[in-house]
Amino acid sequence: PTNARDADWNDNTDYRSRNRFRHASLRADWSITGDVTLTSISAFSRLTVDQLGDKDGTNFRNMDLRTTGLLKSYSQEVRLAGDMTPIKWMVGVNYQKDIANEVDMVDTNGDNTNVGPFYFTDIDIRSNQTSKTISTFGSLDYALTDTVTAQVSARYSDQKRRFNGCFADGGDGAGAAAFNLLSTLFGGTGGAGPGDCINLDAISFNPAPVNLQL
Repeated sequence: PTNARDADWNDNTDYRSRNRFRHASLRADWSITGDVTLTSISAFSRLTVDQLGDKDGTNFRNMDLRTTGLLKSYSQEVRLAGDMTPIKWMVGVNYQKDIANEVDMVDTNGDNTNVGPFYFTDIDIRSNQTSKTISTFGSLDYALTDTVTAQVSARYSDQKRRFNGCFADGGDGAGAAAFNLLSTLFGGTGGAGPGDCINLDAISFNPAPVNLQL
């Protein structure tokens, strides 16, 4: 290359991103009295991801990364607000659920992707998360003068999150064979097959997915 910023890509490969985003929201206000209003706000978002990138920056087949994913978010908020001069107040609740699933498929053709005699080219990195959040909130404004207002507000949120993810064989069994050997070298039993998770468990070194809940 003529300078450090030059780059190239593999021939006859489609690197277009096929990402799609959709969003919808709805708000409704109901005047209960002349001073008190009930408000509902609903929202839904969805993103699908499918994109391929040439990570080596050359026209040689060294490393490609395809990312696929699905993100969904739903939220519902209900709040009650009042305007009783000189006081303005608001109380409400909010619920939100988020889902984030992603798979990074690594296609590599380097000379160092092996464990002993077992050479592999395809590896997946998988991640699946779900979170649920419930919040309550409130605020109080007091007009001390026409130009000065005292304000106080508070919010409390409680979130539960689930996670499942692993380093996985790309589907042909080559990565599983390589890491099964590594597992047995560290006292594990191996056993991963084509498409299986091949994490080394921190205690037994057995291939297993990681599951966490907060």
